[in-house]
Amino acid sequence: MWLCTESAPFIYLSAITLNEESAEQRSRLERLVAEDDRAVSVCDCWSHLDLHDLGFEKFEEEAWYVRNPGGLPPIGDIERVRGPEALREFEHANTEGFETKELHELEPFGVYGEAVLKDPRMHVFVRRKEGRVVSGSIACVSSGVVGVYSVATVPAFRRHGYGEEVTWAAMAAEPSLPATLQPTHEGAALYRRMGFVPVGRYTKWLRLP
Repeated sequence: MWLCTESAPFIYLSAITLNEESAEQRSRLERLVAEDDRAVSVCDCWSHLDLHDLGFEKFEEEAWYVRNPGGLPPIGDIERVRGPEALREFEHANTEGFETKELHELEPFGVYGEAVLKDPRMHVFVRRKEGRVVSGSIACVSSGVVGVYSVATVPAFRRHGYGEEVTWAAMAAEPSLPATLQPTHEGAALYRRMGFVPVGRYTKWLRLP
């Protein structure tokens, strides 16, 4: 199990299971919640854990989707974020796109710090409309896969294909590798059309202080 003992915005996980063995994972989580009264969020990648008795509630149950490499279309008018100002614009549009009140309450760079730009595994992309960032995505290239994250479009600019464009851009960060993402129910049909297929399910658990 991967663990993070530092505080972070609620969208970031405190723990992620790395294999299907649940006994040791549960033991480590029992110690974690006994020693720490902060909010704790856990992603059980195989949906094997039951954490209700430790004070957790399920807050998300979704599918893992994977797409084999190859067959990417030409990437259109997409910009790679390389400086802090463009990262701030990305963060603002991403917050609007996810429509989550708690994110709006954070200061600039409260979700995506400038260290993202210095990490060679991370690639941030934006789509602009008349100079304004209206959609964006993040690719994390690691462990032989491209993880596609933070795909969001400002509500007023949806249904124009911008989210699909930035998703293709994220996969193109390393086109020779398979890509994975965890779509919302609303986005699943789009990703299936793009060639993603479900390969398993995960559960996210949250324990509030």
